[in-house]
Amino acid sequence: MDSPESPKCPKCGSFDVMKDLRMRIGRRMADLRVEVQKDPRAPFFRDEVYGEMFATVCGDCGFTEFYVTNSREMLEAYRFGQTRYDLPAK
Repeated sequence: MDSPESPKCPKCGSFDVMKDLRMRIGRRMADLRVEVQKDPRAPFFRDEVYGEMFATVCGDCGFTEFYVTNSREMLEAYRFGQTRYDLPAK
């Protein structure tokens, strides 16, 4: 699925794609979040930046991708943390 806006599955070409699905953990629905820390070595107050995670699923073949909100802000926080401590990018 080329982007969150694309209605076509990249694996099978189907247009039966479900977007913005939430994930379930056990019996309860949960909003999954991804966390980036601007100050990963700080003992407290690491200045976390969060993005909510959603799934896009093909109704025909089941191919699934995950997308996160505010990815640009997360990338900036990640780069800041890497350069702050001269950590190698992974």
